[in-house]
Amino acid sequence: MVYTMSNKRGQVTIFVIIGILIVLIIGLGIYTATRVTEEKVIIPQLQGDAGPIQLYIEACLNEVGTQGLNELGMHGGYIYPTSPEYTGTRLIYDPYEPSESDGTQLDIKNLNSSIPYWYYFKSEQQCWHCQFNTNMPTLNSMEQQLNKYINKNLGLCLKNFSSFEDQGYIIKELNSVSADTKIAESTVNFMINYSIEITRNRELTKADLFYKEVNIPLKKYYTIARNITALQANTGFLDAFTLYLIGQYSGLDFKKLPPIGEYSSGYTTIFWSKTSTKMNFESLLISNIPLFRINGTSNNFNITRVPRTSVAGRMYAGMILHLMNIQEQKDLNLDTKEVNFIYLGQPTYMNINPSDGELVSPSVSGKNMGDLGSTTGGLMSGVKPDQYYNFFYDISYPVIVTIQDNTPGKEYVFVFAVQANLKQNKRMRDWIEGNGTIDWSRDYVKMNINDPSGGATLYDPISGENYTFTQSGPTKKFFCNSDQKLSGEIKLRTYDSITSQSLNEVTVTHNCGNYASCYLGISQYNSTFDESIFSDKMPLCAGGYLLLEKPDYLPKRIPLTTNYEENNNLGAVYLEPIFTKNVTLKKFMIQRDYKNIGPATVAVGYKMSNSFEELGKNDTVVLRLTRVINDVMDTPWSQTIIFGKDAMNNKTQLMLPAGRYDIDAQLMDYNGVVIPKECKAVCVDDSGWQIITGCTEYDYIPPEDIHIDVAMWGGISFKNTTQIFISENDLMSNKTLEFYIVRMPNPRCLDDMNEPQMTGYFANKYRNILSPKFV
Repeated sequence: MVYTMSNKRGQVTIFVIIGILIVLIIGLGIYTATRVTEEKVIIPQLQGDAGPIQLYIEACLNEVGTQGLNELGMHGGYIYPTSPEYTGTRLIYDPYEPSESDGTQLDIKNLNSSIPYWYYFKSEQQCWHCQFNTNMPTLNSMEQQLNKYINKNLGLCLKNFSSFEDQGYIIKELNSVSADTKIAESTVNFMINYSIEITRNRELTKADLFYKEVNIPLKKYYTIARNITALQANTGFLDAFTLYLIGQYSGLDFKKLPPIGEYSSGYTTIFWSKTSTKMNFESLLISNIPLFRINGTSNNFNITRVPRTSVAGRMYAGMILHLMNIQEQKDLNLDTKEVNFIYLGQPTYMNINPSDGELVSPSVSGKNMGDLGSTTGGLMSGVKPDQYYNFFYDISYPVIVTIQDNTPGKEYVFVFAVQANLKQNKRMRDWIEGNGTIDWSRDYVKMNINDPSGGATLYDPISGENYTFTQSGPTKKFFCNSDQKLSGEIKLRTYDSITSQSLNEVTVTHNCGNYASCYLGISQYNSTFDESIFSDKMPLCAGGYLLLEKPDYLPKRIPLTTNYEENNNLGAVYLEPIFTKNVTLKKFMIQRDYKNIGPATVAVGYKMSNSFEELGKNDTVVLRLTRVINDVMDTPWSQTIIFGKDAMNNKTQLMLPAGRYDIDAQLMDYNGVVIPKECKAVCVDDSGWQIITGCTEYDYIPPEDIHIDVAMWGGISFKNTTQIFISENDLMSNKTLEFYIVRMPNPRCLDDMNEPQMTGYFANKYRNILSPKFV
């Protein structure tokens, strides 16, 4: 259904400017822009024997500070992006679903390579009233992170001054290190309050302050990154480019992307596989995203061999982004910096409508539609059918941006990530401005600013410590502040649903409406009660829920309303384990069942071969399992695997919790099929006597052979009343899970074009044979 727009477009646009420009640029930048550049700090040089100690401490301060800056640069302004100690909140990273995460990863196997999004789609991808978020840190929060890093790591560099013991030094530490970092215009300045007494040759010297400037212009890198983020927020240039790629690389060809809008008249129908389309699109991103450049940077280039009037020339010209004027470029030393845009093949989110499971196909209409219905109607008529290829894309993928200076002595890299999004072929900016397919409300534009100094008290499972932050800089995360925990004590116990054994270190997050989710801590084993228990007070919320998560277990949502000073014992909560199972796939051949009726041999139905066979070398099967959910609090779970020719690797495993599943598989036969020419006679007798005398004039269709190069000619479908149940006992066994599909017979003529849609019929008819089995 397409909804009409309201008549408040002008107000919508104004609010978007306010909601995005002010919240993102002013809200985040106000603290940065109004800061006065710090004057250089002069620390008196210690004299005599104390001088080398001062130089030693300053050298360590330079080393540790630089290490912290390098880590911060590699993770978008966060030294440890997965630790609440440094982020001030719990950021979610799912390497297999970056579109549903708070960031992405350089290496999907390495959580330490995580990079938070500076601009991204916070809502679930199926949303209509969608929201955005940013994890862009403030300068103040980066300073606090550097303070923590120095306080923790400077001692490792100093090594208790052991190298000075043999020289007759006695060094006494009077207090622990307390760092005070300032990010200036062109340097990062580290000062530490560190009181020590230095004794040598009976000469006593006291020192309290040590200072070091590191010549890394972090603020300039931050400003460039902020401007790129603002450009994506305010123009959606990545979203627009995504739409451009679809337009340039789509067409009526299986090897291309399904087109946004195409029409053809005839008997040849093109089909696509969702998974193959997704793989093709990801290949386009890998090769095209790096072509983006920033005007004025050292790696900006002019394409001299490609005419600007050509399609490629216009594309390259459009991929040069103009962010700053000449003076701004000079102030930021942009000409010494490379800015690169990278897509590393992370899993994209892609949904194409209309579609039927894995199959993407056109709507076909025509006169005398016969028995084939609206999807293939007209193929059996004498009039060439109309085929409409109108597809709508929902797409989300991460783009990593690197800013680096390779000048000798000034080398530095700053890396952050943004997210590109399309919804029903619309840039997300268009969507939130009211140009989508639903009525728009200004309430849908909400952005949360992540500030690690937001006042929350957090438990970090890595260090086992609690961390409290003081309020500073702009923030909207008051909901997660410790002083908002006004409920009574909320308690629960966590268990494995199969073994009923206590389950330790289950992460607990509190979620309420549109507020940011609040990391609360983990369940911990209590030896007295022999149970793993979580207990804490929480912010007040009506209709919220707790999210319980642990690796290798299905996340669990528990509805929860918290009231002022009201205790609530939620009792035992059982998490379902996820099992990794080896899987295989076989195919059964469907044949036509012929009988002699009088002098003629007539096909009267179908029969299935008595035994299965392996996939052919030119077969590809895309199989998807989707766990059936019965309640809004159930966790969605699906797995997709590719067998055969298009399989990316030899992995034949699925990760599954127990439950009831829809199973949908699509067979793609690269040998193709041919519908012979003139295989069907269509009466074209318009004399009016054909009812009495019979037809005397025929046309034979199709006029030429129809070659379907990649034939979607089989698969399987277990849905609704034929869903498959996979039990815990099955998953706990060492057996392999074997799936089965059917391959339909080659078509005799146009009448048989609807046969590939009968996979659900055969799944029901031969359920005992075709149901997945543990073997």
